[in-house]
Amino acid sequence: MLDKLASNGLRPAVLVADTGYGANADFRRSLADHGRAYVCRSKPQ
Repeated sequence: MLDKLASNGLRPAVLVADTGYGANADFRRSLADHGRAYVCRSKPQ
């Protein structure tokens, strides 16, 4: 979805994601690699 938005010249200021995405290191790394600001919920330790 983010790539599709970007192809239309749109870019969210901040991406907010739930615990499922927050626990996915590859997802978070990809966001960081693309310079996207994000907030993800994480599981309590």
